[in-house]
Amino acid sequence: MKRNKTYLSYSVAAFLFLLSGCDIFKNSPEDDISPGIINYKIVDAEADWAPEDERIAYTHFDSGGVWNLYIINSDGTENRFFHTGNAYKPVWSPDGNWIAFKQFGQILKKNVQSDSLVQVTNSPGNNHSHSWSPDGRYIAFTKSVASENMRSGVWITDEEGEETFIVHGVDPQWISNEDILYRTSLRDEGGNLLASVLTSINIYSLTRTEIAFFENYNLGSYLQHCRATNQFLFNGVSENAILSSFILNLDTKNIEVLKEYSEDANWSADCKSIVYTNNDPENGFLWIVDGQGKTTQLTNN
Repeated sequence: MKRNKTYLSYSVAAFLFLLSGCDIFKNSPEDDISPGIINYKIVDAEADWAPEDERIAYTHFDSGGVWNLYIINSDGTENRFFHTGNAYKPVWSPDGNWIAFKQFGQILKKNVQSDSLVQVTNSPGNNHSHSWSPDGRYIAFTKSVASENMRSGVWITDEEGEETFIVHGVDPQWISNEDILYRTSLRDEGGNLLASVLTSINIYSLTRTEIAFFENYNLGSYLQHCRATNQFLFNGVSENAILSSFILNLDTKNIEVLKEYSEDANWSADCKSIVYTNNDPENGFLWIVDGQGKTTQLTNN
């Protein structure tokens, strides 16, 4: 088919934009936000469960000031280094053999067993917010820097490396092997936020269906979809002006806070547990909350 994170923690400026009701993800596409001075402590972030739920890949801020990738067992044992060089947002392939991540504005994938490294995207622009299709054939991603011959928005790339523009939007998440859900923002002529919209699109017919419309609501970043329950996790700011993780039920359109002082929450494969970053100034590590609401610290160094 051919049609032509960076670590995503909030900087002080981005955080103030969000508090003021302005969408820091400037409609379509979003601006990629690099690490900066933040009001929260971040050591480990962007965790992603392996398909068998026994391993978790994540981004770690090493003492040398470099963002590296690690893999840890979900019980906290065997924490091992995986990849270096300011790499961000590890995402497991559906078969558990590869981890896709962002590095130097492109998306790469690395084999978990052999360490074979493959560059997935090769086009100009800042490519990020990637996710695998359930069958592993495609990777969807956001391109947030356009060029004269390259549109920004949601793209997909196949196993042969052919990149295809799909739609203007951000944060693509697969809801089937053929359909992607993505986010846009509606604004008035003055740039004021009117609504956040979630829309699905078929990658073959390009047929679009509006899924959810949130008037005067800033639907935040780092969308993570659970197909089993049709729920989303995302980053946002609570009524107490605290960076928090939220849960959105697409069936009821209900939104509630999962935890304050948290971000980058992500489902286990069976959607029974959630891993997140505790961004309290005294913490900054990964925690897990299970189906009974019990929380356990996963990383600590």
